[in-house]
Amino acid sequence: MRCLAGLLSFAVLALVAPAGAAAATPASVTMFSESGDYIGGGVQRTFDTGVAGDLVSTSVDAAGQSLGVSVSGGPYGDSYGMSFVAPSGPLAPGVYTGAQRSPFREPGRPGMEITGDGRGCNTLSGSFEVRDLARAADGSVERAWVVYEQHCDGGPALFGEVRVGAPAAAGPRTAPTLVRWPALDVNGGGQAVPVTVWPSVAITEVAVVGEAAADFVVRVNDCTGAAAVCEVWVRFLPLTPGTRRAWLRLTDAAGGRTDVPLQGFAYGGETGLTMTGDPGDYIGAGRTWTYGPESRISGGGSRSGMHFSIDGANGDWWYLDFVPADGDVLAPGTYNGATRYPFNGTGPGLSISGEGRGCNQLSGSFTVNELTFSGSAVKSVSISFEQHCEHAAPALRGTIKVRAGDRTTPAPWMVGGSPPDDPGIPPTKSNPSVAPSTPAPPAAPLIPVLGGGSTPAAAPTVASAARRTERSARRLRMAGRLLSRARVSTIRSAANAVATDLRAYRKALGRSGTRSQRAAVKKITSSLRTLRRALTRYEKGQNRRAAKRTIARSIKTIRTSARRL
Repeated sequence: MRCLAGLLSFAVLALVAPAGAAAATPASVTMFSESGDYIGGGVQRTFDTGVAGDLVSTSVDAAGQSLGVSVSGGPYGDSYGMSFVAPSGPLAPGVYTGAQRSPFREPGRPGMEITGDGRGCNTLSGSFEVRDLARAADGSVERAWVVYEQHCDGGPALFGEVRVGAPAAAGPRTAPTLVRWPALDVNGGGQAVPVTVWPSVAITEVAVVGEAAADFVVRVNDCTGAAAVCEVWVRFLPLTPGTRRAWLRLTDAAGGRTDVPLQGFAYGGETGLTMTGDPGDYIGAGRTWTYGPESRISGGGSRSGMHFSIDGANGDWWYLDFVPADGDVLAPGTYNGATRYPFNGTGPGLSISGEGRGCNQLSGSFTVNELTFSGSAVKSVSISFEQHCEHAAPALRGTIKVRAGDRTTPAPWMVGGSPPDDPGIPPTKSNPSVAPSTPAPPAAPLIPVLGGGSTPAAAPTVASAARRTERSARRLRMAGRLLSRARVSTIRSAANAVATDLRAYRKALGRSGTRSQRAAVKKITSSLRTLRRALTRYEKGQNRRAAKRTIARSIKTIRTSARRL
């Protein structure tokens, strides 16, 4: 079951001060959610104590090991809780990588957890950087600055900033005060996010400055000429591998200037999938399929098996699985005699399926060209394959690559134990490096942003939201066909995508839905809840046969109900 971590009581920092009282400590929290993230739901949120109704509260436990954060209000009136825990001893400024869910973290690992709006993660991975943390004499939090990134159940990222007690800005006040995107592949596209600005006088100029200014694109600028609260939406589109830095520069009519650090990292190497089906091949349908960094290509596993999912920028979707024979491991070389995973018995396993098509039986082979790890995480991989669906002569041949050949040095905030990152000094007039504030739109399509003020993407109609939900349900069905312990995270991610699209559908539907539509929404919601519980039981080995039946039944109900939206 998805559980919400119980957070300690918090010392409230964001209450309206009575007349004559000292001003409350300024605080803001940003939550930027990629499409498919379960916790944030693909919606961008900012909580700021300068906004009526927004509350931000914090606390540190008695040992000083854990920082708790609670927020409420924001653009949608919802509430969230956060926790950041040191591996041992007091929480101190520095970089914490390899974080696990706080209540269940392994010894020596940092912990974190972001929950709210009735949602929490079964498992999570993430990292956070404590840039500043200070306590007052009474033990309350005087200053806190945390930049974080969380992946729920192996899915897309929820990332942002916690800032308490920031010094007054020389120019317009902003939230966040620093934007750091999750790592991407070079030429990929990050989530467009809003920087909210509270000017005291009119904004006269908005620009991105710095050596890597071209990698950070202003998608929406509502601030030039504005004297009231406004937003600038920025997107990370890396053109060069490595650590990328720039600043969003905001200048006002009084000569005040605020530079918001923009940070990102791009992996090098090659990332993509290319495959060609012979005439008569059921999966490839006699054509060539090509996907690059503009698509979402994710892979994971170990030397016991590699599993990939592709969410094409054009809406295509695929799953790929490669496992060695019993007792063997994945290493450079060719694996012959592969049969359909996960029904491959003691021999090598292979499966390429998607777009509503899969093999009942297959034969084939695959070659591991490259497979490297950084600790337990996959660093780079390249696998070529040949698959014969139903043992027929026509074949599907191709190669999947994720950062193949990458030797890029990680960014400072990606190395655990490092001190807080120094963002550097913004350029001056004597050393200019400025990108225009409204460049031409990039070739890569925008990742949809659902809600959150002035967005680069329009809100979906009922019909389009229904189509997206139905398509997500089809992907879930395909993911469920290959149930195994190694694929549980893939099925969870597919279920999370259904939940995200269903929330967008409910929002578009409003109160105008028919009884049949409302019943379908209720049925899908209930089945998703049952599915998540069954996946947890299956993963833990608790009556796995019964759990498998429940998983299949829940997925079928979700698929059937999605057709009725």
